[in-house]
Parts: sequence; C-alpha cells; structure tokens
Amino acid sequence: MHNNKKIIIQVASIVFIISLVFGLLTVYQSQSYDESNNEIKFSEISNDPFKQVPAALVDYNSSKDYIDDVLTSVDLGKKEQNIIGLIEDKENNIILVESDGNIIEIISDNEKNIIATRNQELKVIQTKEFTNKSGALNEKTTIQLCELELHLTESNGSYSVNAIKIIHENWEDSFLHLSHQSKYVHLSGIYLIDIDDNVIASGKTNALENSPILSTQSSRTHIQNQKVVAVLSNSATWKSKGFGITSKSTRETQVSFDRLLNIEIWVAGDSWIGF
Repeated sequence: MHNNKKIIIQVASIVFIISLVFGLLTVYQSQSYDESNNEIKFSEISNDPFKQVPAALVDYNSSKDYIDDVLTSVDLGKKEQNIIGLIEDKENNIILVESDGNIIEIISDNEKNIIATRNQELKVIQTKEFTNKSGALNEKTTIQLCELELHLTESNGSYSVNAIKIIHENWEDSFLHLSHQSKYVHLSGIYLIDIDDNVIASGKTNALENSPILSTQSSRTHIQNQKVVAVLSNSATWKSKGFGITSKSTRETQVSFDRLLNIEIWVAGDSWIGF
C-alpha cells in the first residue's frame, strides 16, 4: 500500500514538472515579441486608380433585418457565405453576398420579394505577398486587387468596381507542437469603398492550437464598418493546464483598410503563467 502511494506521488510529481516546463516554454516563446505594426500602401499593389461602388453601400449590421428576411427565401447552397451589404435603389435593392470567392447579387423589392440573382466572378487583377518575423511571431499577408461587375437596377448597364481581398496569417515557431505553426491565426476579408466614402468589409477569422498541450479558449471575429475605414479583427486565447498550473497566451490581430487605400496590420501578444 505504501509503495502504491509512493508511485502515485512520483507520477504526479513528474506530470507536474513536465506541465510546468511546457507552460514556461509556452510563455517564454510568446514573450519574445510584444507588438507588430505593418503599414502597406496601395501603390505597392497597383498603380491603377481604385474604382469605387457607384452607389451607397449599407453594411450588413445596418441592414440586417431586411437582408435576413430576404435570404430566408433563397437557396445559396451549402458553401460558407459572407454577407457584404445592401445597395438601395428607389424600387429595388441589391444584396451582395460573397461565396467561395465569388459575389452573388440578389435583387429584391421593398416588400422583400426576390426578383433575380446573379453570380459575379471576383477576378484577381494583382497579387502581392508580404512576410514579417518578430521574435517567435511569424506573419504572412497576401493582398489581392480584385474586380467585379455590379448591375444597378436603375440602369441597364453594369459597373466595374474594385475590391481588396486581404488574407493575413500569424503563428509562432515551436518544436513542441504537431506542426511548426503553433497558435495559428487566420483572417480573410474583402473590402469595398462606396460613393460616400464608406469602407465596407466582409470577412472571417479562425484560430488553431496545433498542440496536444494547448486548447483555444476563445476566438472572436469582429467587423467594424464606418466612414473612411473598416477593421476586421480577431482575439484568440490559448490555455494549457497541468496539476495546479495554467499558462495562457492571447493574441489580438487587426486588419484595416481606409479611404486613402492604406492597409494596416496590427498584432499584439501577451502570455502569463499562474497556479
């Protein structure tokens, strides 16, 4: 009986020590960086003028009730969709939805009846990739200048407009994890500018742990659309637990695009360990 108790204590002690070592290593890696801020000018992507949406574009949060009611009567398939917003005309409206890299135009009247739908290809015109490393933090940003054709219901013609697609990835190097991309965060957003200088973003984010000793406690997606600038952000928290030991790491990531065509990538991280 005494020997069994001794073995249990020894096993618990070993697990405790291993957990402490893993926790300290996790915290040490994250503390090798504090904040990263990268600014990219549109002129680094293209010298062509940016073509705005030739109408007022209302973001999804401001037109949610109308859009949700219309979308209940249309089948968009099983692919993941991002609702961009709404162009309002005198009699009919155009709802813009991104799906699998394409844009769906849904034309509906003021009574929320669907008149027609159109699928528009989001054509990539220019692509530029940027990488950055600060301590253990790695960043990769892919920026695409895109073009699509919009049909306004007050006109029989179509309008060619531009959109900026920004894909940002950040992660930490580690030999303790299942892949070299530890605490991986991915943001993907499409940004448009309308005739009133409103910048509208539609996007998605996700965060992974990539480790048997970590779990992603929370991951939040937030889109802030407003005049002159739109921001897509993510807040992720990772946690590792042992016997009485908890280590946590957080990372905030923000991608913004403004009316002057400036792109800013901001990343900040923090870690701590407690009992």
